[in-house]
Amino acid sequence: GDEAHITEIAVREGLRGNGIGELLLIGSLREAVEYGSKVMTLEARISNFIAQRLYEKYGFKNVGTRKAYYSDNREDAVIMTTNPIQSKEYQSMFRDLQGTYLTKWGEIRFKSNTTGSTQILKCYYHHSFQQVLMQIPLNCKMLIVLPPHSKSPYHLFLR
Repeated sequence: GDEAHITEIAVREGLRGNGIGELLLIGSLREAVEYGSKVMTLEARISNFIAQRLYEKYGFKNVGTRKAYYSDNREDAVIMTTNPIQSKEYQSMFRDLQGTYLTKWGEIRFKSNTTGSTQILKCYYHHSFQQVLMQIPLNCKMLIVLPPHSKSPYHLFLR
């Protein structure tokens, strides 16, 4: 359709600040572009300034408010949308941001909540398959595959 909509991006509290939410946003935007959507929209908690800054980094703008949107505490939501994601300007910005992401987060280290050990999440561009792969050690519970040129959405596998 004309408008792609993100309903939720969530990262476990202990893993926040490691680029995982940004990777999920990148994957969602890639799929919207591939699908032919013209814009991407989402809602964010009015109090979630960190998420709003991330969305702004990717070209989302505040276009309104949904009063009492969240059922758990009736918090308002800010409505955010992009400029046309198929435009040359947006695509140029998006390519640059993805390159910056891969440079910064080529290897993500975080402490495992269950074992207390340091886990390494590797992100790299696999040229032969044209996929961005997130490889997580066997004792972790997920693998994210984001195919940039596929019509299917990214996949989240739980072990």
